[in-house]
Amino acid sequence: MTASPTNWHTVAFGPIAVDRDSLVLLLQHLFSRSPGRVELTHLTRGDRELVGAVAERCGYMVRGTTMRRTATVSGAESFDEYLGRRDRRRLRRLDDARRHLEAQGCLDLVVHSRSETLSSAVEEFLALEQRGWVVESGLPILADNTTAVFYRDIAAWAAEVGVLSVAFLQLDGRSIAGTLCIEDHRSTFALRSAFEPATGLGPVLILQLDLIRLSLAQGRDYELTGEALPYRMNWADETRDLTRIALRPGKRR
Repeated sequence: MTASPTNWHTVAFGPIAVDRDSLVLLLQHLFSRSPGRVELTHLTRGDRELVGAVAERCGYMVRGTTMRRTATVSGAESFDEYLGRRDRRRLRRLDDARRHLEAQGCLDLVVHSRSETLSSAVEEFLALEQRGWVVESGLPILADNTTAVFYRDIAAWAAEVGVLSVAFLQLDGRSIAGTLCIEDHRSTFALRSAFEPATGLGPVLILQLDLIRLSLAQGRDYELTGEALPYRMNWADETRDLTRIALRPGKRR
């Protein structure tokens, strides 16, 4: 069976081509080779529909299921429009948390996107995450060597092709929250977030809001990437379905 190179860490997956016509030709080439069963996961709705349509034309039976629904903020709107739909009490609490931190020292947003600083920024993020609440549940990246290698490899690749971004909220030069992101021309994908346990959730939510502001200013969607649970939907207005598509040779009934 041919399968997509994805796992539960995958944010989204899809075929790559310069335009739709090239993508159709790519898919036709794949299915004309009669690879037998094909399973692709983490496809967005548009990719799932196109892959399914081409596969059916090539004589494949297609079965698709929704894997999960993620929270997203549309880059087609302004930050002010986005804020206008947020709960005012929640925003006030976040403003209070920001002022409380600013009263303690110099509060800065630091975003690493240049290749010469990214390697050390990734290690700083991993160390910050390991100190956080996820340690007790066994979830930090560094808790498992295979997972650590996976994320370091992904980060190295993303840095090389210019799509990695590591952002920190710093208090007097000390990182108290961080987010590991991959950015392309359409979206900012927030892969993982971390925060200093002593500061609580406030800083990571402040950082998230700052990154949404930057993403919308550049016309990019902001993908919260996790399940569209209520606490994530407090900060998002839309959802995106990720699907699994199973294909096998045979005429559609």
